[in-house]
Amino acid sequence: MKKKRKLSGALWWGGALVIGLSIGIYALITNETEEKQEQIFITHIHGMGYKSDGTELMLAAHDGIKVYTAGEWRSGEGDRHDYMGFNVVDDGFYSSGHPSLTSALANPLGIVRSTDDGKSLGILDLHGVEDFHGLAVGYESHAVYAYNPKANDRMESAGLYVSTDDARTWRFSRLEGIEGNLLAMTAHPSLEEQVAISTNKGIYVSSDYGDSFTRLDNRPGATALAYGIDGELWIGSDGLYLLNQGEIVSVKTPPLASDESILYIARNPQNRNNIAITSERNNIFRTGDGGENWELIADEGDSVGKLE
Repeated sequence: MKKKRKLSGALWWGGALVIGLSIGIYALITNETEEKQEQIFITHIHGMGYKSDGTELMLAAHDGIKVYTAGEWRSGEGDRHDYMGFNVVDDGFYSSGHPSLTSALANPLGIVRSTDDGKSLGILDLHGVEDFHGLAVGYESHAVYAYNPKANDRMESAGLYVSTDDARTWRFSRLEGIEGNLLAMTAHPSLEEQVAISTNKGIYVSSDYGDSFTRLDNRPGATALAYGIDGELWIGSDGLYLLNQGEIVSVKTPPLASDESILYIARNPQNRNNIAITSERNNIFRTGDGGENWELIADEGDSVGKLE
């Protein structure tokens, strides 16, 4: 009888060991599956910027917000909307675009704003009416510049409009002095009246809410424009350039293909040497030393770094 009890105990512990191993293996498989589900592939980038504390780089992709922080990529908060005209500001972001398939929001989004990293969206204007690809918002001023493709109930014609009261009212901009088709647009971080626009004919800057523009120089239009937190203008095309105090200087750029251009530029408000760029092939680079050295953090959309 004593021997049977020992055998029974051995069988019980053996069973426990098998169950424990099974649970462990299941957990590993589950974790592996969950990690595969979180493998981040970035497509259709429509805006990028750093949060005010400088810890996170946020960008809008075809399937929601992607966040890069401490060398890792993760999916952002909230529904995975197809954001367009995505602008990170000091207390959140502004955007347009299309809602996710699981969202009850109307399509298109119009102009929306979030102050909780996308967990919730505040509807500002033209919800269900318009999708603004050309959207620029001042990082501190929150002046909203929207390029409207066609007339609607709030904007009587196509063209550039500006709002300084969170889209409650709109002012038409005359766009005098500009030629060509819109390629990129950026709003000054603190001066609500200043906006820069690039077309296929050149780069133009306005200091009167977009009524009149001055062309910078003879260079052709750029594919990317971004004001830094200090008010300097960053320019992207086949390389990276900086306009500061009236002079355009070249910045050391990571290797790009001969037919590859820069599409978005972001400068960290807490670390002036920390800059990120994206290319039309969904290559994403960052530098921590003002451009002397660049790190590839997404390789044609495949995120590089530890994934969550």
